[in-house]
Parts: sequence; C-alpha cells; structure tokens
Amino acid sequence: MKAIAATSQFQELIDIIRRSGTPEDQGFSLLEHDLVAHRIPESKRLPLVQAALADGAALADEVVEIYGTREPSLLARKMNIAVLHEGGDSRHGDTVTFADYSSRPPTIRLYDNAIARVDRYLQNKDLSEILGMTHCAEGLLAHELYHHL
Repeated sequence: MKAIAATSQFQELIDIIRRSGTPEDQGFSLLEHDLVAHRIPESKRLPLVQAALADGAALADEVVEIYGTREPSLLARKMNIAVLHEGGDSRHGDTVTFADYSSRPPTIRLYDNAIARVDRYLQNKDLSEILGMTHCAEGLLAHELYHHL
C-alpha cells in the first residue's frame, strides 16, 4: 500500500511541477504542498518565495564572480567545505534527510542511500526532463552550500 501511495504522490509532484510555469509559480506550488506551509500566513507565502529566489540568484552571481564556477563540488573545495558521503539510514521518524550542513567545521554530509532512492525516481523521463537532471547529489550539494553563504 505504501508503494502505491508513494507512486501516486510522485505523479502528483510531477503534475504540480509541470503545471507551474515561472520559478515563482513552482516555488509557490511546492511551498503549498510542504508540511509546514500552514504555519505561514497565505498572504506572506508568495513574497517569501520571491525573496528566496531573488536572494538565491544574487548569491549565485556573487559566488560565480568570486570563485569562477557554478559547479557545486568545485565550489565546496574552493570554499574549504568538507563533503562527506554517508551510508546507512538517514531517517528520523517520518523524515528522510538527504543532506545537511554544519558550520563548525564547515561540513556537508550527503546521505548516499537516500540520494540513490531519489535518483531512481529521476530515471522517469518526464521528471528528468522537467528538472533537467537525472542525479540529484549536485543539486543537494548546491542547496547545502546556500546554508554556508
């Protein structure tokens, strides 16, 4: 039963992303389906999405200017951030952790088993075409680098 529910949720996610046109639309749609979205007043959701996108774009431009690359693995090396690949279970109750960042010392942990499960979903042609990727580790690494900035 859980496999059917997961497949249904996965297809729903593909449909949400496909219906969303602009990055703001995509961010808003994904936020609406987040488990904690109900804590954010509806009137503040779109402005928060827009602020996050603007901040991310500005930081990305600044990082490229300083380090000369957008490649997350190379950026981590240039920023002296350790990237560790962890096996084992990354579940905490109902939550699965794919990656995390700690500042002292600057370290990013990628949870390879959880990432491999997502990568299997990314073999779906529809999803990989929409997202422009068949592997998610670099995207997760980029997300965690944002926490460092």
